[in-house]
Amino acid sequence: MRADIGTEGTAWLVACVSLGALWILATSWRAETGTAQTALRGLLGGLAALGTAYIGYGVLQIAGLDIRWEWITEGAWPALGFAALVGLVEEAAKLAGIALAAPPPGESARSSSVLRTTAAVAAVFATVEASLALRGASWPVALGRAALGPVAHAVLAAPFAMALAEATRVSRARLALRLAVSLCFAALLHGLGDWSIARPGWGRAGFAAALLAPTLWLYARARHGTGAARSPRNSYPGSLPRRTTSVGLSPPPAGSRDTASAPGGTASSSGSISPTATAPCEKRRNPAGSGAPVPWITHSW
Repeated sequence: MRADIGTEGTAWLVACVSLGALWILATSWRAETGTAQTALRGLLGGLAALGTAYIGYGVLQIAGLDIRWEWITEGAWPALGFAALVGLVEEAAKLAGIALAAPPPGESARSSSVLRTTAAVAAVFATVEASLALRGASWPVALGRAALGPVAHAVLAAPFAMALAEATRVSRARLALRLAVSLCFAALLHGLGDWSIARPGWGRAGFAAALLAPTLWLYARARHGTGAARSPRNSYPGSLPRRTTSVGLSPPPAGSRDTASAPGGTASSSGSISPTATAPCEKRRNPAGSGAPVPWITHSW
């Protein structure tokens, strides 16, 4: 296959279908709801997203806005508005496809299933888009964009995908607000990326910045969510959280009749234990100033 031959005919279609199938299989492999079911959800959701985008562009065309790529490449700052409109149509279409393909709220492992479905929907959407938009381009460029297109579409869909994944934890009004804000944010980044890549010179940096913004947001969100649960004792990789339980608040009075000697400590009928050589334990002085140690027996597992 020569690099100077454009992507035309059956060979290009087979290449796009193969890339899309690999991405769907990778995102659905060993899913909690099953590989086949997750892959089917992603495929149907991607087709629904494509149909929604087709309808959206048809509505714009009826309204007199027949948006073309030349308007974005040849225009200056006004072209950013057209690019944002393209982003709004496509991101809203992906949101519709993900919402239709996502598992019901009562299903277990919904958050993971929604994220997997989002990646599969993005793979279908990006593969079909590449098969149409990159027809006639050189094979190295076309294959590279077709292979990495699902990553870009999944990253742009991350904000409203996270909102859908947490749909059962918030009210409907709050969910609607989150979806609206995240959709506008994704559409703006999508438009900025399309507008930047059409600019010579610094355009690639602008496109990378548009994809880096949701990536950094996901990273900061993950660190914020797990930082509170991290402690110095459990800070190393692979460590398990340790649970502690303290029993025994004070030793029995000196000279009490209901005390009995026991190996490693003094026990009473009330159940309090004064350790002397048991481990692990920590002795603290009685704040009353009596000088007697206040035992804190810590059981860790």
